[in-house]
Amino acid sequence: MCWNYRNYGKSGGGFFSSINPYNCKLDAERILDFLINQMKLKGKIGVYGRSLGGIASCHLANRFPNIVSALIVDRTFSELDLLAERRVPGRCSGLLLKMISFNWKALNDRNFIEAKCFKITTCDPQDDVVENFSSLNVGVAIKYAANSFKERKYSDLFNHLWLLYELEEKLFSKMKEYEKENLYQRIFFGK
Repeated sequence: MCWNYRNYGKSGGGFFSSINPYNCKLDAERILDFLINQMKLKGKIGVYGRSLGGIASCHLANRFPNIVSALIVDRTFSELDLLAERRVPGRCSGLLLKMISFNWKALNDRNFIEAKCFKITTCDPQDDVVENFSSLNVGVAIKYAANSFKERKYSDLFNHLWLLYELEEKLFSKMKEYEKENLYQRIFFGK
């Protein structure tokens, strides 16, 4: 089942019922309740969330382990303040988001880690909204590294992921420079 978030698509709602992490989680619980109690859904389910949908899907997988047996999260973020800081450079962006939102917390990384089901998370290194360092993948790696940094395998995993993302970023940057240079050569020199 798919649905529109509050004030998205044909979904209604007033100013005070705007979308935020808490309403996303509450609405997802209401949808699950509807599926079970009204539609009489039986058995286990899988949940999928993309981008903002990562909040609802990670929450459901963690909160309802007796119902959710699979979680797929696609191109979502670890936490909103980290996403704000990475998209709008400077420490003020994260602080501003915290002040405006009264310190919203999505808890995607924690919910993903604590979910007791089959899990897959994906990311796109060229995503225009959720870049690598604010992605759920990196957030999960950071949590594992922070919780078990004394265990070498987690610190190595984190360090290798960080290096991989840095290399990808440099590679894509060089590719864009190369494409611009080739375009310049073709336009001005007919090559």
